[in-house]
Order: sequence, then C-alpha cells, then structure tokens
Amino acid sequence: MLEIKLILCPVDFSEFSVRAYRHALSVAQHYRAKLVALHIVELWRYPSLSFVPSGTAYDDTCQALCEKGEQELQELVSSNTPREYKPELVVEPGNAADSILSVAARLRADGIVMGTHGRRGYDRMMWDRWRSA
Repeated sequence: MLEIKLILCPVDFSEFSVRAYRHALSVAQHYRAKLVALHIVELWRYPSLSFVPSGTAYDDTCQALCEKGEQELQELVSSNTPREYKPELVVEPGNAADSILSVAARLRADGIVMGTHGRRGYDRMMWDRWRSA
C-alpha cells in the first residue's frame, strides 16, 4: 500500500486553491497523513514596497503582509476543515514556485496538491484586479 505521511497544499486563496485544499484534506484524512497548508507572500505583487523610506519600514510592511496572509490562511482552513483535524499552517515571503519547492524539500513532503487558474504575470494581475472590482 502507498504510504503518504505529509501532504503540502499551497494556497493563494483563489477558488481553485480552495478546491485543491479540500482535496488535499480528503487525501490526508484517507492516508492519516499530516497536511501542511502553505501561503507564499509574493512581495513583487506590492510595487509600493520599492518606495518604502527605510529598511525598518520595509521589514514592518513585509511582516504585516505575512500576518495578513496568516490570518487569511487561518480563515480558509477553519472554514474548510473539521474541528478534529489540525493542519499545520506555513506563511513565507518569496517567489511562489521556488518557495513551494523549497518548503516541500525541507518538510520532505510526499506529495503536493495545488490548484491553479493558469494565469501568470500581467494576465494574473489583470484578472486579480478585475475580480476584486
């Protein structure tokens, strides 16, 4: 029988990643595996950080963005997870692709479950702006 001990599920709070989280939860419960929900705060998406007047203000802003991501991740998990199941939550700044692979290697994940809408760069930025309007 296939042995799965740890599943990593990166989420960006899109409807696709919420569906992927639910699927990852189902797989983790089936295999009695640990589930790690991961959110990467991509700082490049915040161009105003380039104009922060000091290093301290930059660090404070990055910390605030990570705390916001952690709060959103907690809300997603609590609204989609049975109370008896407690996934681990991880929030890190970085580039999504590189950070996901780095966390997966560091945690020795047996699998990664993620959803994507297939948009990157300019297309994703315009989709996010349109969706939030």
